[in-house]
Amino acid sequence: MEFVDRYLVEVARFLPGNNRQDVLTELRASIEEEVAEQANTHERLPTEEDEKSVLARFGHPLKVACAYRSQRYLIGPEHFPAFLHSLKMILIWVLAVQIVVALLAAATTGWNISIMGLAATVF
Repeated sequence: MEFVDRYLVEVARFLPGNNRQDVLTELRASIEEEVAEQANTHERLPTEEDEKSVLARFGHPLKVACAYRSQRYLIGPEHFPAFLHSLKMILIWVLAVQIVVALLAAATTGWNISIMGLAATVF
């Protein structure tokens, strides 16, 4: 089970240290069980091809490790709608201030500013 061992080493790299060994033990048991089941369906001993196909079904080691990690958010789902609304309002205010400043600059310096010139000044 060389491929399984290498796979578990890769998964362990992405796991937190506090429950790493428990997760690896559980994962090894699941993988070895599936490899044995696949070999039994073909009525033979497990081969490297069985290991490879089972590991391919499990997916990338990072994906597997993430399933065992707790969810972490920069902005939690309960606060995201308020964050998005605030972000939109800030964007509107910043653009409004930029437009006012550009118009004041044009008025005090005597520039003839076009719509395209105003847009270029704002952005």
